[in-house]
Amino acid sequence: MRYAQVGFVVAISILLGLALHLDSSAYLELSLILTVAFQLLIHRQALRGVWVRTMPPFRLDWQSTLVAAILAIVPVYTIYLALQKQLWTDLMYGIVSVGGAVAAAYALRQMTRRTLRQLLLCLATAGVIGIAINVLFTVVPSIYRHEMVNFNLGVGLFSFFQYVPALFVMEEVLFRGAFDGYLYEQEKGNSWLSMLYISALWGLWHIPVYGTTPQIILVLLLVQIAVGIPLSYWMRKSGNLIVPATAHALNDAVRNALGAIP
Repeated sequence: MRYAQVGFVVAISILLGLALHLDSSAYLELSLILTVAFQLLIHRQALRGVWVRTMPPFRLDWQSTLVAAILAIVPVYTIYLALQKQLWTDLMYGIVSVGGAVAAAYALRQMTRRTLRQLLLCLATAGVIGIAINVLFTVVPSIYRHEMVNFNLGVGLFSFFQYVPALFVMEEVLFRGAFDGYLYEQEKGNSWLSMLYISALWGLWHIPVYGTTPQIILVLLLVQIAVGIPLSYWMRKSGNLIVPATAHALNDAVRNALGAIP
């Protein structure tokens, strides 16, 4: 039953993305709506459970407030650029990412030495796999064509601090925060089947952004399963979204720094 419910929500997301021809920003924003609806109406748990599974009270001390303010710098700049260019979906992306900065600060406040160790292990698995895939799709073809390989560190850093708060309200929060928590709740131990299932759905979820050809769908499935399983694994071990969100943000930041298709 739970597998069917999660699959149904992902199917609705894909159909809406295709039918409404949503751009990447609008499609990500749709995942925020689905996260809230899923967590409150299907899982019937407090929203803070998608960020930290033990659901401690949502409080920020002055250090956490400072962290939230720092993490909100790039989203606020995104808002500024969107207003200048009148890009309304980008404007909404920036606004919700400010909320994500607060959520990320809340999750960081719950970190322990054990969580830090799990974060490093997540980076060593999901992070390394994701970076290797980015290299495979960008660096290797450039070398084959005898072209210069460019790595824009500035783009990478900007992207990383853009994605960390964004992932606390979009995409990662839906798949590793809401869906994974819902399926894992009824399991004993780490069920590889549910991690595989969520990761495969994550791959299919990208179809409205990347395309519907069989070749693209196959690549999406292979890539997102390879990265998604360790993301789910370390989310389950840590119970803190900061762990998979950091690895996810790093992978996407490296992709952007290499100039790959977003």
